[in-house]
Amino acid sequence: MNKDTFLLGVIVKAQGIKGEVKVKPYTDTPDVLCRIKSVIINNEPMYIDKARCDRTMAYIKLKGIEDRDQAEAMKGLELSVDKKEAPALPEGRYYVDDLIGCTALDDEGAEIGKLIDVIQNSANDVYVIKNEKGEILIPALKSVIKSVDIQKKEVVFVKERLSEVALYEY
Repeated sequence: MNKDTFLLGVIVKAQGIKGEVKVKPYTDTPDVLCRIKSVIINNEPMYIDKARCDRTMAYIKLKGIEDRDQAEAMKGLELSVDKKEAPALPEGRYYVDDLIGCTALDDEGAEIGKLIDVIQNSANDVYVIKNEKGEILIPALKSVIKSVDIQKKEVVFVKERLSEVALYEY
């Protein structure tokens, strides 16, 4: 993936008969996909004619995609956006791409490892931290995360809470 883009979601199916696609967002705020004018698919810019969102999905009509067959052929393709064009997220929300590679620390300053993945599920996201011993799965809860600094590439966790909620896969 290009360092100048964010992955926003994946096309899961055609929606209707007029070329609209249903997109599963890679964010818990699907309306991000409804606030942009264009996306990048297979390294090609595509313009959005119209978009609508519900709680979990986005429905997008792309210019040049006029029927169900064309839309169905896009199933499985990922949508990206140029970082300069990406809408700002609400405070306390982050693009997964910005979190990947962050150093994970406890609130006493000890390094836990590197954040290598974010598992998104219905209850809450789970951060996957890798260190020399293996992986640690940490739920992304406000009571567990003390701070996130995207500029410093650091995520600080409350040490006391880690012993209660983290799953160590060593």
